[in-house]
Amino acid sequence: MTLPVMTVSLLMTSPVVSVTAETTLDDAYRMLVERRISAVPVLASDGRPVGVLSETDLLRVGRMQPLSLAGLRVLDVPAEPVGQHMHRGITTVRGDTPVTTAARLLLEQHIHRVYVAEEGQLAGVFGIHEVLVAVREKRIDRPVGEVMTTPVYT
Repeated sequence: MTLPVMTVSLLMTSPVVSVTAETTLDDAYRMLVERRISAVPVLASDGRPVGVLSETDLLRVGRMQPLSLAGLRVLDVPAEPVGQHMHRGITTVRGDTPVTTAARLLLEQHIHRVYVAEEGQLAGVFGIHEVLVAVREKRIDRPVGEVMTTPVYT
């Protein structure tokens, strides 16, 4: 008896929040903070995914402001469109892709997430967090140190 394969559609986060290439960096930054997410796909005017904007991209072009009275640090980003700072291209998988295949893509491409596409539309996001959930669900006892690679990519 073979066990059923765990697919990305079982663990992906949905719906996908996105921006356009014309969205301002400040609006994209605000969206990331408010939704507590680390990246958004960038869509063309016809809805096709054309890139990804991540917190790392914003940190590269922004400046941290001094602490506010509430003790918060705010990132000041240029008044420029997302399209000037996004990573072009996007890695997608289908919903029926096995979790192990998606996890391998994350490792091989040194990325933190893949997007799940169904019928040309983004249906979900599958990332590092979901990989950890899969490991917990499968109750994998093997120590991570036995399977991790060096150097560690963050």
